[in-house]
Order: sequence, then structure tokens, then C-alpha cells
Amino acid sequence: MNIKNFSEDIEKMQKSYKRGLLTDTDVKTWIENTIIDAFKEFYGQGRFERHIDQDSFKRFTEDHQMWKDQDEPCSMTGTPWLIDREKDGEADHEKKKEFFDLIDMFHIPINYFEPIPADVICPDSLPGHYPGETIIGWKIWEDDGGLLSDGFMLGDVIKLTDRKGLKSVLRIIKDNRPEDKSIQNVEYDYLAMGTIEGYTSSREREVKVYVRDGKIDHLTTFIMGNDDAEAFLNNPLWKDYNIHMETKEKIRQEVVEKILSFVKSGEKYN
Repeated sequence: MNIKNFSEDIEKMQKSYKRGLLTDTDVKTWIENTIIDAFKEFYGQGRFERHIDQDSFKRFTEDHQMWKDQDEPCSMTGTPWLIDREKDGEADHEKKKEFFDLIDMFHIPINYFEPIPADVICPDSLPGHYPGETIIGWKIWEDDGGLLSDGFMLGDVIKLTDRKGLKSVLRIIKDNRPEDKSIQNVEYDYLAMGTIEGYTSSREREVKVYVRDGKIDHLTTFIMGNDDAEAFLNNPLWKDYNIHMETKEKIRQEVVEKILSFVKSGEKYN
């Protein structure tokens, strides 16, 4: 997507909005989906990968300034922030220019990409494949709580303590043996009912346990509802992390609101 295409799309949205065919919520949803799709297209099905940490952010900001000055973004400060996985190295100047063109088109400020400070404690979790699904791991538990011992029996409760001291209490209700996994077309090794401190409330829910190389590798569960959200937000371990993410969310909302204002005003997008 380029600025010409996006401006044309904005004009179409303006006409529909003026005729009363779209609400503010409709337009916001369109804006959010358009931005997501544009970045998916940019990353080329995983060929390009953005990796911004404390070191690469320095190069990112210098490259951005060079792009603003209409120079080649070729800073050598710090480490690469945009990786070309096909070439197993830094993306070329043109691809970096394309990224800056993209964020400029959507009016996304570069401080949106500022990394979490190194001293901030971050959760060991990632979103899963489905809405609400969360992956917790990898290999953050030194002890398996007896799950992989000879004395383990189905129905046993195991207690796991991760590297941050957070405790998971899991009652194992299903043992998915290797021969069963191929028949049932599932990948998890054990199914449990329980809680994961730092990520869930005290309400029990299904937790899938994955084992790799003789150790618990990761857990997956569905984290949904106000109780889970409150448990995560109120955990003192994540305080600074949550502040950082709230700042990012505020910037994201400001980006959407700014584009929405163009749609509502009927002015030419720039």
C-alpha cells in the first residue's frame, strides 16, 4: 500500500460516512484492519522481521532521521532493526525506506517503537493462534513438579515455580501419550485444570502442557474475562511493563483518531 492508494480509500470512506452509511466505530475498525494488513504485506509472509531493542533503536532513530533528510538510511550505530531472513542479514536501504514511508503514511510516531527499558520485568507470554489464547514459556521452569517422574498418576496436582517465582497449580486430567497424539491430531502432552500465577485469576481453567527434551517447555491457556485482566494488571511484577504498554496503546489510539478525523472532516488526507 502507498499514500496514493490510502488517500483514495480515505475518499471512499468519506463519501460513505457523509451519507450516514458508516459509524465512527465502523471507520475505526477499518483503520485498524488497514494498518494491520499494510504491515502484514510489508513483512512479506515473514521474510522481513522487525527487531527493536535498546541497541537497534539507536540505529532505527538515526535511519529515520536520514530518511527525513532524504538520505539513504544506512546508520551503523548499534545493531540492525530490520532483518531480511531470506538473506540472513539486515534489510536493504529501500526496504527500510518503505517502512518509514508506511509509518509516515499512517502518522505513527517513532516513539511508538521505543523498546521496553532493559530493567523492566516482562511477562513470559505471547498471544496464541486464537482470540484469548496465551502461550506461557519457554522452558522457564527448572522443576517439573513431579509430572515426569515414575510416581506420577493421572489426577495428581503438580506445582510449578518459574524463574520469576510465580507459581502454577495444575491438576492433570489427561495424559496424551505419543501414540494417542497422532491418532487425535493434537500436539499437547498433558491437559490440566488449574491456575497460572501472574497470568490468570484464581478461577480454574483448562491448561495444556507441552513437554520438550524431557522438560516442561510451555503452557497454553485461554486468558479471558475481567478477573484475568484485573489479576494481570494488579500484579506488582508487571507494573512498569503495564505502564509502558498503556503508553503504547494511547499512541495507537491517537493514530486511529487522527485518521478518523480526516474521514469525518472530508479534507484531503496528507
